[in-house]
Amino acid sequence: MEIVVKAVGMGLVLALLIGPVFFTLIQTSIHRGFSSGMYVAIGILLSDSLFIILSVLGIAEFFSRYESLFGYGGCLIFIAFGISGLLKNRKKISDNSEGLVEKNKLKLIMKGFVINSLSPFVLVFWIGAVTYVSTDFSNDISTLFSFFAITISVVFISDLLKAFLSHKIKRLLTVRFLRILNTVTSLVFLVAGIRIFFHYFLQSA
Repeated sequence: MEIVVKAVGMGLVLALLIGPVFFTLIQTSIHRGFSSGMYVAIGILLSDSLFIILSVLGIAEFFSRYESLFGYGGCLIFIAFGISGLLKNRKKISDNSEGLVEKNKLKLIMKGFVINSLSPFVLVFWIGAVTYVSTDFSNDISTLFSFFAITISVVFISDLLKAFLSHKIKRLLTVRFLRILNTVTSLVFLVAGIRIFFHYFLQSA
């Protein structure tokens, strides 16, 4: 019972975090519908699952050696996403994109996977979480995987809820609001990229 309570608690904390992944999920769900948001959420789930497995297997030493390389690469791609989003926001917003869902399932899954994976802080978090939980539960592998299976299940369910609610309120949203959302999402990517850059730049200075 202790495992369940702590795992659900960690999942709820993660579900409340707001960053590039959050805005990507909301934006995709509004523009392309719940199904598209669901596939993005699956990509996020796969990314988190991979990082948890790598953390349990002891990737921390390898990551620490090449952390700055991952960081600079991620910041450049985040900045590119931000600039690209701002440029695309000048185009007319269309509501006819939901017909693309069936053809773009893999693309949407990859979108969630890549955006979640690009931030080096995600892997840092999971390494820290695995280290903490390992100490708490005597480094038992089956217990660790049970704990994190519950954690990411809570995160996944919350992401599905976000996607569902975003799609449901779409009819209440104006074109102006959608443009503002697109701008905010793009700026979040830019700020995240710049933040990651200065984090590693100051570390190496």
